This record gives sequence, structure tokens and C-alpha cells, in this order.
Amino acid sequence: MGRKRRTAEEARQEIMDVAEELLLTEGPDAVRVARIAKTMGVSHPAVLHHYGSAEGLREALYQQGARRLRDEMLSLIDSGPGALSPARLDGILARMADPKKGKLLAWVLAQGRDPFPPKEERGLSIIASRLTNGSDVDPALNHKLMLVVLAMYGDAMMGDKVRARLGIDDASDRAQFRHWLLETLLS
Repeated sequence: MGRKRRTAEEARQEIMDVAEELLLTEGPDAVRVARIAKTMGVSHPAVLHHYGSAEGLREALYQQGARRLRDEMLSLIDSGPGALSPARLDGILARMADPKKGKLLAWVLAQGRDPFPPKEERGLSIIASRLTNGSDVDPALNHKLMLVVLAMYGDAMMGDKVRARLGIDDASDRAQFRHWLLETLLS
């Protein structure tokens, strides 16, 4: 069987996809250059060629996850005509509270990293601006965004554990919490 030919960009993306899948399915200890290379059927140096080092690979993984989440949020905000409906807002909150994203976020935070794309990209500022249709952002909206981001990421990382300690066994409570938060913010 011949070697699979990829462009550099295709190879980089495949490496990221494998790294992210290993992280989500087996945890941070599985995200090793040798393991990624073996999973892909390529050599260890082939993976390093694209990222320079294991640290470069981890940094790219952090940034991919952060940018992907930001882009999902912007896509949901922009996904319909007119004002942002409570249903679309609930969709945004649900994506932010996704436990799979919580695993990635917890890992990034445990590494002492900033879980957002670089400050220069102004991702949260862009989201705030889109929420206000380009109008000036009221400081209160920034505080609400902070509350939402912290609440949803916290729910993604440990919401089920908190629910268990509160004696809440209802699997639908994740959605009930989002609805409560949304009603609180919109009132």
C-alpha cells in the first residue's frame, strides 16, 4: 500500500483531529506525539515536522479548540434574521456547556493556559458587538457575558458533579439550568 499524500494543511488538520479525539476519548495523557503518529500511521518526526515540538502541538490544539468554540458562537448568533431569540441563545448556552468541550477546557486550564484565542483577535468583544448588532456595548452586557461564560464553562467542566452533590438526578437539569440562567439574564 502506498503512502497517503496530503498537503501540509491537510496533514496539520489530521494531526489536530487525532490529538483532539485522543484528548476527548482517553484524556490528556494520551495526547503524545508518538501516540498521535502511531494512530495516524506516520513517523514521530513527521508529526513534529508540522509543529516543531510537543509544546507547539499542544499550543495549536489549545488554539484550535478556542477558535472553534468562538466560531460556533458567532455562527449561532448570526444564524437568523432579526433579534437574537431565546431559542438561539439557549442553543449558544448549550454549546458552551457541552461536557466534551468541558474536558478540553479543563485540560487547557490545568496546563495554566488561557482558554481563549489570542487577545489580539478580540473574540469575546466581537461576540458582544454581534449581540448588540454593532451598537456600543454596555458595561452591564460585558458583566452578563462574563457570568454566562463562567457559568457555562463551569457547567461543562463540573456541572454533573455539582448536581450529584445537590442530589439532582434528573438528566434534564442541564437544560433547566440553562433556561433559568437565560430567564435571569433577560429579565
